[in-house]
Amino acid sequence: GKRIVKSRLVIRGFKDSQQTNLETYSGTASRWSQRLICSIAASKRWQLLSADVGTAFLQGLTFEKMAELTGEPLREVCIKLPPDAARILQQFQQFKHFNPMTMSLKLVKPVYGLKDAPRAWRLVLDKILTELGGKKMVVDRQIYLWHVNGNLVLLASTHVDDLKITGEKTWLDWLLREIEVRVGKLTVKDAKEGFEHCGIFHKQLPDMTVTMDQEAYVKQLKPIPLPKIADQEALASEGLHKAYMTLLGGLGWVTLTRYDVSIFVCCLQRFCKTPKLKHLVNANKLLSWLKRN
Repeated sequence: GKRIVKSRLVIRGFKDSQQTNLETYSGTASRWSQRLICSIAASKRWQLLSADVGTAFLQGLTFEKMAELTGEPLREVCIKLPPDAARILQQFQQFKHFNPMTMSLKLVKPVYGLKDAPRAWRLVLDKILTELGGKKMVVDRQIYLWHVNGNLVLLASTHVDDLKITGEKTWLDWLLREIEVRVGKLTVKDAKEGFEHCGIFHKQLPDMTVTMDQEAYVKQLKPIPLPKIADQEALASEGLHKAYMTLLGGLGWVTLTRYDVSIFVCCLQRFCKTPKLKHLVNANKLLSWLKRN
């Protein structure tokens, strides 16, 4: 067979001295509006698609453009390269004299690892969709609508580098084509084959109805490994406390489709600060029940 290894240069953002003063907001579509797109696709019998933008953060605004657009001070970020990466860089003619001991690189734009990278990309995506005629909903600014003669023909939601789109076939093809012209090849998935979006698996049936489930997501959740418990009233150790918070976050996300467990998740969340061992046992029980059902 063939093995494909994917690598990516990631900046160690925790060393960014400006991180506490950065504007980082990059909105994502709300839960109800995610369902709204599925509802409209089903009621109008439209095709439902997911589109993923490759290397999205590398296509975000430059620091210079962000400063012009927002009026914020121009941000300057320089990085040191690890020795192995420096040797790769030296293979390029313009960097053959690069010395990692005495030189650093100045970033043109925020990239993976920096806190403002999602925002820089979000500003680009918003500019693309609005220039293509998309109108943002008043109640959710991450939903874009296209109308012709007062009739809705296209609808798209955004979640970082993922889009969920439904509409008339000609308009769907047009939007995908126009986005690709601006950001490169998209990875497009059809709900008829099924796709996962925001941890939810979407499937469009032959009658064009849409189902949403988190079965695959729940299967990936792992119970807290617990030692033999003598006293369930004892407080959890630091390590078990972290494991409790991790599982609780996963269980909380399941409420996107499983409203019936919301009351149990809320109950467990009351003990986030000082969980006892019995609360960890109950979290494992809830996960076990979800996996069975």
